Amino acid sequence: MCIRDRALAERERQERLKADPVAAIPRRKRRIYDRPALDLDISDYDAWRSFDRIFGKTQSYVAPRVAKVLASPALVIKVFGRGNDPSRNRHATMEWDFEDDNLDVFLLYDYKATTRHWGPNLADYPYDNQSHIQPRKRRSRHPTYEEFWASNELHEFRFDCSRYADWRKFRKWFQEHLAQKANDKSFEERALEKYGPIEGWDNYDKEYQVKHKISVFSYTKDFWFSEKGEKLDPKNPYHQKIPIPQRLGEEYRISFEHVREQKAQIGKPKQNKDQAKGQAKDQAKDQAKEQSKEKAKE
Repeated sequence: MCIRDRALAERERQERLKADPVAAIPRRKRRIYDRPALDLDISDYDAWRSFDRIFGKTQSYVAPRVAKVLASPALVIKVFGRGNDPSRNRHATMEWDFEDDNLDVFLLYDYKATTRHWGPNLADYPYDNQSHIQPRKRRSRHPTYEEFWASNELHEFRFDCSRYADWRKFRKWFQEHLAQKANDKSFEERALEKYGPIEGWDNYDKEYQVKHKISVFSYTKDFWFSEKGEKLDPKNPYHQKIPIPQRLGEEYRISFEHVREQKAQIGKPKQNKDQAKGQAKDQAKDQAKEQSKEKAKE
């Protein structure tokens, strides 16, 4: 296109802009978006640590999505408690399972952070003076397991999530939740105040109280609703209490005597047909002899 054609095209564009300003805008730029491309509003979003639902992984590198987040290891333990031993990530030392209000699951873990992966630090190696070594051959000092989880410095964590999980919201919630709970009580202290100490039944001289009521009937919806200051709706069938089943009486007990007899017979050695016939003949002869003796006496 020559200079004259460009000038004519520009003049036509200016005339269209004066007549209809919207028509001069390219069609793609006319679109009006009612919401941002990434919705990071977490006012109605919540997540929690999960112990019953976990994120399943068959291998360490199998995950639909992987994201990274910076956090202090000591603060993570303080807010969410100690993590589980790694069973789905062979490069990790701890891992946590989370669930959000969309019922999506997340798996948080550290990645190649301690000497458990890299091996112990060399005592005589010049970590601080490696300018004479090629960059690809230089070594770095790594913290031990105890040093890493007691550190207050920011380290990189990774988390996996289910297929359609909103991992951006979860990452933002995770960072804000750590900042909010940084000065509060630790996870263990809050659990101790709420549920009391854990009884391990390891002291044989102490008499422990045996609880016959199952937890599913103790921590019902009354317990959780009363914590939040809410009341149950008696008309709602899902808010009704679960009836505790009663134990059946002795009249409903089934006798297993025939089963015991069958098991006893199974344990006995089996006899051959010839042996059984021989025993039957011997028994018949003995009976015949006894009958003949009785007749002779008469």
